[in-house]
Amino acid sequence: MLGIEIGESLVLDISAVTKLTSLSDISRLLQDTLAIERGLEAELDQLLHRRGELEKGLLDLHAGSRETLEVVKAEAESLANSVKRTSNLSERVSRKVRELDTAQSRINGTLESIDYIVNRTNAVDGVQQALQTEDYEAAAQYVNTLLQSEDKYGKVHQDSSIKQSEQQSRILADAQQELKKVVQAQLVEAVRKQEHNTVVRFVRLYAPLRMKDEGIQVFTEYVRNLIAERAREEYSALVESTGYSDNDTDFITALTGLFKDIATAVEENHDLLLTNFGATFLVRFTLGLQAECDVQGSRIVQRYIDHKKLQRLMKDISGFTASQRMEPGQPVTSIEPKQVAGHLEEMLSLAKSSEQYKQYMMGSMQDAMSPAPLDPALEKRFHSGQFSVTIRELIAYYIAMEEFFMEQSVDKAISIDEWTGETLSSSMVDDVFYILRMCSYRALDTANLQALTAVLGQLNTLLASNLAQALEQRWKAGCNKLLKSLGAALGEAGLPSSVPSTTSHAAQHAAVLNNSDMASM
Repeated sequence: MLGIEIGESLVLDISAVTKLTSLSDISRLLQDTLAIERGLEAELDQLLHRRGELEKGLLDLHAGSRETLEVVKAEAESLANSVKRTSNLSERVSRKVRELDTAQSRINGTLESIDYIVNRTNAVDGVQQALQTEDYEAAAQYVNTLLQSEDKYGKVHQDSSIKQSEQQSRILADAQQELKKVVQAQLVEAVRKQEHNTVVRFVRLYAPLRMKDEGIQVFTEYVRNLIAERAREEYSALVESTGYSDNDTDFITALTGLFKDIATAVEENHDLLLTNFGATFLVRFTLGLQAECDVQGSRIVQRYIDHKKLQRLMKDISGFTASQRMEPGQPVTSIEPKQVAGHLEEMLSLAKSSEQYKQYMMGSMQDAMSPAPLDPALEKRFHSGQFSVTIRELIAYYIAMEEFFMEQSVDKAISIDEWTGETLSSSMVDDVFYILRMCSYRALDTANLQALTAVLGQLNTLLASNLAQALEQRWKAGCNKLLKSLGAALGEAGLPSSVPSTTSHAAQHAAVLNNSDMASM
């Protein structure tokens, strides 16, 4: 629908205008329309007046943008040309680098071939001359140099003379085999004569000849035989001395001597094996000597067990059942605790020296493999040998006998309890704790966790049962005596009588109370 806007809000329809009948309304509407027309003409004139400025600004903007775009276009084309030239230059440089790298590779290959040919020629000449002069170290070094060259460059370098190359390779192979036979024969002879310096000399040659496995095996057997020979002599003397008396039989010295021989062998040959063979072969050597310890050490410890009749003693100790045991404070068996104490001290020395030896051997292997950890399989192999099994058997005897000794000694201390009247407590508490302290320290010296745990458990049992029951019995007996003495002192009528004073009973009961107080501290 068409309409006419008058002012800012008045809108009239044409149909409404045609309906006007008053002249005054028509005149007013006409005047308003004319006023609006004049306003629109003024605004139009103003816009036409600004047209020139806008056209001028547009022309100026167009001229400036054109110049700027032309400059930008020129610079972009220049940059594109520069990038293209740089790319072409880079491509040429890259091509040159590839050509130089290829040339360098060919040069390096040529130098390697020359180096291989020179080493092979020197090895052929040197190994033949060294074999003639019996300079086996130099011959082994020549062979090792050629083998290292083959490892580094491979067997692909052949000189121009194929015939000469084949001839040199054949000479070297024959010389290498001859050298191996000579070294093996010389080592066997040196081992037979037990010439240690000569043995060491030829063992060193096994590494450059790539025979490390055979070399470490032969050397380990050689050292093991030396240790075994000395150990057999010591064991023979030990067996002979057991026929006289216990005092003449020093099992501890025999076992310590075996440990010293093995540890010395490991220490003296440490640098030799580590330098020429490597850490892995040093560990193999150590385990090989431990195998000899499994044989010789087990014999010594087993001989001690048999000679001291520990198995029969253990059977006697374990034969007493709970129904056969007497009340705390009384001896359980006729076995002398002093005899058992002697066995315990000997077993302590054997176990302690064995633990120190094992710690040294384990530390030696761990240091050799450092910083890498020692293979758990090797550690398990070390601790699962026959010697470790025999020591565990000895520890089992020690634990049972130590428990028996503790119980017997505590009961003995309780049975000989006395009070002199001059002290505030009786002898029982001091004696019991002295015995338990001594046994605990002895178990700690074994450096065996199983033994220490068992002894501490027995200690707790003795304190909670034997000593506690003895204190309770003495406390009850003291109370009864004190009450009877007090009743007798007062008489039937409750008056003092002629019965002696109760001071002595009171002092004894006070000592019992002091015993309980000291035991609970």
